[in-house]
Amino acid sequence: MSSFAQIAHINPANSNLGFWPGFNPKSSLSSQDQIAILQRLHASLEPEQVLATFSQVIGNFLPVHGLKLHTATNKWVWGHQSGQHIHRPIVANVTLQYYLAKALSSDDLLCLQLFESWLAPAINNALTHSQVANQAMHDSLTGLGNRRGFELSMDKAIARSRRNGLPLSLMILDLDNFKQVNDNQGHQQGDALLQSFASILNQQLRDTDRGFRVGGDEFTILLDTNAAGAHLLANRILAQVSANEACQQAKIGVSIGLAQWQASATAAKLYETADKALYAAKASGKHTACSACD
Repeated sequence: MSSFAQIAHINPANSNLGFWPGFNPKSSLSSQDQIAILQRLHASLEPEQVLATFSQVIGNFLPVHGLKLHTATNKWVWGHQSGQHIHRPIVANVTLQYYLAKALSSDDLLCLQLFESWLAPAINNALTHSQVANQAMHDSLTGLGNRRGFELSMDKAIARSRRNGLPLSLMILDLDNFKQVNDNQGHQQGDALLQSFASILNQQLRDTDRGFRVGGDEFTILLDTNAAGAHLLANRILAQVSANEACQQAKIGVSIGLAQWQASATAAKLYETADKALYAAKASGKHTACSACD
């Protein structure tokens, strides 16, 4: 077994491995060990997984107990975000914030510099892949997620709720009278209204809520809350649409169907339940919200 294979299973909190003067992983680790580290760093194209792997590696050699990776549009965190910290550039527009159990010595900084040179190409590849994948999962008109992004996000959200027992709700939103706008005023005006409505959603969504445009004038929202919490958001959206000048002029409203995920439900069942609630909202006079239990 290589020395790195053994190192990978050491708990940094209970070890001083690497905290000795003059330690240099490049000279202290065999070429086989260095290749093993590089292979682990390049094993995933998910930025959070690359960060997790990097944190496990350096945690065996340096007193680092938390990391925060910053890009122009995103951030990923690992470990404890407390104590002394330093910022270091990794690649263009990407910085790492290290949270330390103690200050780094000059030898520690040389060690860190070497590990960062190994991280840079791996994280650059992962971020490039993430950007391309993100573009493929978003609607170009509104900037919200698209149908494919919604389907993947719902599967992940259900798996997470099933695993940790936390609530999950789905909201389906359909613009009222939108077809008439497209027919009478043209698609350019219709696109402008879709963008206005997406802006309303973005203003009302919390950081943990995820919004999507899944059809022409159909939208969905995934919320880490119960049906009561989803109703609060629905009411805020209804109020903002009523107050929006563009929606008023076009006589546009929104009907909303809500459903809370139940432990035995599949993604298809959750969508079906929320969709039935949407039809109930349409049938009750439009520009209102109904839930599966109403």
